[in-house]
Amino acid sequence: IGLAAGVVLHEEAKGKLEKASGKLEERYLSGETPSAANIAAWHAAACDVVRLGLSDGRLKQQLLGRGDEILHEVGGDAFAWLSDTSAIGFDQRLARFGKELGLALEAMSKGPVGLDSLVQSRDRLLAHDRAARERRRMDRVQMAMRLVRWLSSQHKQASAHAPASLSDAADIHLRDGSFVDWARLTLRSGDPVRDLSNSYAKLFDRVTDIAESRSRTFAQKLKDWTAAHSDDESLVPVEQILGRIVAPIAERNPVLVILIDGMSVAVFRELMDDVLGSDWALLAEEDRGLRCGLATVPSVTEVSRTSLMCGKLTRGASASEKVGFAEHPELVSASRVTHPPILFHKASLQESEDASLAADIRKEIGSSHRKVVGVVVNAVDDHLLKGDQIDTRWTRDEIKVLPSLLHEAKMSRRTVILLSDHGHVLDCNATGKKADGGERWRVDTNDAGEQELQVSGSRIVIPAVTESSEKSVSLIAPWSERLRYGIKKNGYHGGLTPQEMVVPIAVLSTSELFPSGWQEASVDLPLWWNEPPVVD
Repeated sequence: IGLAAGVVLHEEAKGKLEKASGKLEERYLSGETPSAANIAAWHAAACDVVRLGLSDGRLKQQLLGRGDEILHEVGGDAFAWLSDTSAIGFDQRLARFGKELGLALEAMSKGPVGLDSLVQSRDRLLAHDRAARERRRMDRVQMAMRLVRWLSSQHKQASAHAPASLSDAADIHLRDGSFVDWARLTLRSGDPVRDLSNSYAKLFDRVTDIAESRSRTFAQKLKDWTAAHSDDESLVPVEQILGRIVAPIAERNPVLVILIDGMSVAVFRELMDDVLGSDWALLAEEDRGLRCGLATVPSVTEVSRTSLMCGKLTRGASASEKVGFAEHPELVSASRVTHPPILFHKASLQESEDASLAADIRKEIGSSHRKVVGVVVNAVDDHLLKGDQIDTRWTRDEIKVLPSLLHEAKMSRRTVILLSDHGHVLDCNATGKKADGGERWRVDTNDAGEQELQVSGSRIVIPAVTESSEKSVSLIAPWSERLRYGIKKNGYHGGLTPQEMVVPIAVLSTSELFPSGWQEASVDLPLWWNEPPVVD
């Protein structure tokens, strides 16, 4: 009764629940009208009981449910959102947040708007007891707030994201677009509350439209850069990563190269949010800051990963990658003659289903003689194939072998270099189109459509073709994430978007003895990611 009375006789319900108040007094309070102070004290005590005084979870839910039943009996359940404990009230607060979000989006289409009402609605959600238990739903609320702030910033910085070069476009994705993708793809699952789910869909579409515009610009820069055989010191093609980044570090300190196949920069950002802060620090070159790599065209494993591991543009599979890695000239130069670079793939990572990491990998990582150890992890690529009904949070524990790899690297004082060979796009109702080629690239038939570009140049390596990779070839691939050629999956790769082409390069250390020329990376969160501090 105390739980329900706190709603019916709430200050914000005055003048709106007279009938409900009368029914409550008649049925449960012997026709009396307690003072506001007594009701407030009773409600607070009732809330304390269900929050702190009960160890029996089932009884607690029964009491909370009975409180909602009483609200329904007296006709006050539409105001359950005034309660910090009501299960119905939590869903109502989510619905109210959804409506405020929809209003904000509608107003923002006409120009900059204030977000005070939306912030207040969000704060009321956070104050509810169930917020702590509904972590993923509250993640989506937080991401929605971030995207609204990002949209608001676009009105003020309409020309700030016009890249002058491919390097500029890649850097924009690294420092801003990857966070946008992390946030918007979190909304992909929607919410059980319809009003909120509908607003999430509108927000997702609004942000995706802008992301698509950026992708088109990036792909055009990539097309021009590839045709001109350009080079750029700040942008590292995947075939140069081992030579330019890994080998110089390995000359001074043993390294563990962890390649997570298909990891986009957005997944990398989410993963780093879990990895950094306790044991590991992210490093950056003193004179450059964080840099990113560039996948091959097409951005597929057969070409991009093999080219990365072999240090040259080529195509192949795990066998050729193992040989190429062991014979990579710069890595060999950094290694002892008796202990050349060694690479492990998925099949050799675990000895059994119960083992977290195979003994021979632990042995090699722990060896002071083996300067360069590499490991390929397929967690992200596997997710693209079969994870369409799973709302994945990318943490260390989600990638099964990663905690063990990081632990072994820490114990052996190895510098970890976390890489990807290419990124990916998730399926968000992508249109299917039949074509010869791959899931996100097709053979050049000189008929590029509205969402596609024809790309040519010596850095293109067509999979499963015997022509020399040095010969200039061409293909057609989409710049839009809304087009696919293969069967419907959870996600795809092979196209020209920054989500597929830009790959992260992360140097991680648990020691204060950083590699020469490297320092701990400064915080590079975009300004819109966190709310500005309140100024009194």
